[in-house]
This record gives sequence, C-alpha cells and structure tokens, in this order.
Amino acid sequence: MKLNTHRWLALAVCFTCMIGFTSCEYTSGNWLDSSPEAKKEHIPRYIKQLSSKNIRKRTNAAIDLEQLGQDAEPAVPALINALETDKEPEVRGCAASALAAIGPVNDDVIIALLAALDDDGITGALDRDHNIIPNLTVRVQAIKALALMGPDPRVIDSLFQILNDEDEDPWARADAIKSIGHIGPPAAAHNSELIPVLLRILDDPSWDPWVAIWALGQMGPSAKEALPALRPFLDNNEKPDLLFTAKEAISKIEGGA
Repeated sequence: MKLNTHRWLALAVCFTCMIGFTSCEYTSGNWLDSSPEAKKEHIPRYIKQLSSKNIRKRTNAAIDLEQLGQDAEPAVPALINALETDKEPEVRGCAASALAAIGPVNDDVIIALLAALDDDGITGALDRDHNIIPNLTVRVQAIKALALMGPDPRVIDSLFQILNDEDEDPWARADAIKSIGHIGPPAAAHNSELIPVLLRILDDPSWDPWVAIWALGQMGPSAKEALPALRPFLDNNEKPDLLFTAKEAISKIEGGA
C-alpha cells in the first residue's frame, strides 16, 4: 500500500511542481468581468466577508484576495486571523494559500503558517475539474505556502522535519520535498543533512525517483555529492520524464542553466 501511495504522490508532485502552488484553484466568480482597478476596489468588502457567518462568502473572499496577489496586502491581518481562528478548514486552507500569493514575507505570516502545520482539517478544496482533492488538509496548504516564505531558518527546519520523517503523512512529506526544493540552495546551506536525506529518498523503492531528482537539481552546486546517484538515470530511455529531469538536475548542479 505504501509503495503505490508514494508512487502516485510523486507523480502528483511532478505535475504540481510545474503548475505552481495555488491550492484554491476554483474561482468564486465575484469579479470575472472586472478590471484590475475595479478588483482592488473590492478589497474592503472581501476583508469584511472574511467575518461573514456564511462559509461560502468567507471562502470566496479568501480566493478573491489570493487572485489579487500583492495588491491585496491590506487584507493580510484579516487573512492571518482567518487562518488562526476560522472554524471551517476550507476557509483556513484558502487563507493560507492567499497569504502565500499576496506576501509580503513577514514574521506574522511565517508564524501563522508554521502554526498551521498542526492543522489536519480537511479543506474539501476542488481541483480544476471541480472534484474534491483527496487528503488536502490545511497543513498541506501551509506546507505549500511556506515554500514562498524565503529561506527563513524556521521554515527550512520545519519542512526538513516533515520530509525526513518516514512515518509522516505521505501527502505532507511529498509537499515538503517540493517546498524545500523551491527554497533551493539556501536550504542546503542551512542544513547539511538535507542532501543525504534526499539521496536516501532517491534510493527508496517506495518513492518514484522523480521527486528526489527534481529537488536535488533545485539545490544547484551544493548537491554535487548527488551526481554519481543521478547519472545512471541518463540511461533510462524507457522513462523520458526521468531522463529529462535528471539531465536538467545535473546541469543545474554542475552550474549550468
């Protein structure tokens, strides 16, 4: 069971590494036809909606603020409050996703996202085909959001703890690998155990090797010790995705593109 779960997860991570971190994929439709300026004018209303008694209004407000990105910075305190106190995991999860999209990176946001690593509430979030995403918890969305918080030592340590725990929830572990990969070389510089742990995951038959290959490549020249383990994948003509990812990873580690 573990073998199949991990391989399926690795394929999911492979896909999501390419499409980005947004977890609340569906749109509320509140301003599909609005201009950018008109959208920004709605920010005070979205902030107010985060306190609505209606779960759909609160969820939609977080989604709309996420889509506004940096322009929605005035809503950050309200989103932190939603992440910390809203009784519905769907709202908390979308608040985490919005905080990552909006920025700026500050201590209050990082502390709130780190605290959300203890939140196992199922969000009920939908994918692009409007199907519920299985096992997507507030915790997993916080892990994804932390990838965009920069090389903060607290973030790196928390992500490393998750990816290094073999008894950890596989969804959380897979997203921790992805997130620490996006942080890149500063993560390896901060934690000397990171590259050996990624190599251990690469060698683990219960994981599809793609996720570890990709993450090692993201570490750049600091992952030179991984080159002997990566080169055999260049001969894997039966799996072109692995061959391509291995080529790209080796290029990055050797100081190429």
